[in-house]
Order: sequence, then structure tokens, then C-alpha cells
Amino acid sequence: VSRHKCPPVRLVKGSRLSVRELSRSAIDLSDSLACSLLWIARQSRVDIEVNLRQIPVAPLLERWARHWGRPLKDYILYGGEDYELLFTSSASARFIERYVPLAYPIGRVNKGAGEVLVNDFDGTEIYLNEKRLGYQAFNGKP
Repeated sequence: VSRHKCPPVRLVKGSRLSVRELSRSAIDLSDSLACSLLWIARQSRVDIEVNLRQIPVAPLLERWARHWGRPLKDYILYGGEDYELLFTSSASARFIERYVPLAYPIGRVNKGAGEVLVNDFDGTEIYLNEKRLGYQAFNGKP
């Protein structure tokens, strides 16, 4: 509740990435992970592959998903207001950790045309598209 009412500001992390030239693209996850991934992929004209097993998930969220009988992936991909920083980098995770502690590699960027592939917990492949992205602040549509 406190993180929702007073979200952490990731300006320090973002500036460290910029000053060290560790990242060429970054966006906050206030709308949804799906929306942010697709935005980076489309704007950068790259393909992104993400593995849900690599994303840290709070045990409380796992219990919440079970309680409501909804897939955990829906909350991870389409939930919003995470206020974390999503960024791409060609540097190794170990090198990034020196400047941005608690950064988690969740996938990879490949040459492409703006597609996002998500590997679900069970290995199922999910291609993201504009029809289901979660809340989008700039157009007010879920």
C-alpha cells in the first residue's frame, strides 16, 4: 500500500545507466510490463524475448493470484503501477549490478521488427500485441 501511495522514484538508477552509457532505452512500468516491452520493441525496431521465470515475484502476488483464480502471468504482464525501471543494455548483468543494484535480467533483445515474445512459466510462447496491454495512461484504455 505504501509503495502505491508513494511510489519509489527511479531517477538515480536511470541516471546511473545514462552516465555510464549502460542503456540506450528505458521506461517505467507504471502502465504494464506488456505495454512497456512493446513500446521499447516498436520504437527501437527490435524484437524482445522475455522469460517470466526470470522476473522476481512477491509471494503476496502469488497468493493473490491463487486466491482470485487468475493466472499469475496476467498480473505480471498486464498489471500496472509497478513504478520500476525497464531498460535494455548490452552490458553483462554482473557489470550492471555494480551500478544498479537489484537489477534483474529478464530477457534479451534481438534484431527484428518490434515483436515481443514472452515465455510463460510452463514454456508456452505468448506474443504480445496492442489488443491486450493493460492500462495505457496516454489513451485511457485498458
